[in-house]
Amino acid sequence: MMVVNIFLKAIFAVILCSLMGFSLLTKGHAEDEELLSDLLVELRSDEFTKRHEAQTTLLQWVGVAAERRAILKRTYQEQSDPESRLRLKAIFEELFGGLRPGFLGVRFRMGPFETKEGKKIEVMNVSQVIPETGASRGGIKRGDLIAEIAGKGFAVGVQQEDIGVMIRQLPIDEKVIVKLYRERKPLTIRIRITENPNPEPLTERQRKQAFETWFKGLSAEPEED
Repeated sequence: MMVVNIFLKAIFAVILCSLMGFSLLTKGHAEDEELLSDLLVELRSDEFTKRHEAQTTLLQWVGVAAERRAILKRTYQEQSDPESRLRLKAIFEELFGGLRPGFLGVRFRMGPFETKEGKKIEVMNVSQVIPETGASRGGIKRGDLIAEIAGKGFAVGVQQEDIGVMIRQLPIDEKVIVKLYRERKPLTIRIRITENPNPEPLTERQRKQAFETWFKGLSAEPEED
């Protein structure tokens, strides 16, 4: 009987802790939403100082918290005030413009490919797979023909630099779907984007271009089903 009582008390304690944790989490969300709402009002203030202070506070509030960044992305998409959108974009550039670029882990050259169905597409012809990267761990091999990364195919005549920009703006540690052809057979694999083990510093143009590519995707209106 004593064992049963101890067991029931343990279960009750676990449930109580879970409820308390949920309560604290909910409270935290409510406080975040309230603070964000107040700061958005300040972003639309007629006073420059208030707008600037609100922008600085928002930047500090978001920090490295992925959840808060997601909230800010959603907030931007819901904004119609031009001043607010302009300042939110500046915050995004501060947060994401200097982040470490994503890295797939292959060397390649672009070229045409015709599928068994007779469809002509542009592919990344893999000439080298770099060890200890997402590509090597995910199973990409030399000679693979990559046709799509993260749901995006390649336009005919696309430049390699454009592909590099697309890959660099993928977040590190994000898992993406890669569609490829191996010995003319289609394959779909999941690759984790990693950091370049031997990074070369991005030029200001490359950094700006990578951010604008990322931001364009954020600003795009969602497609209707």
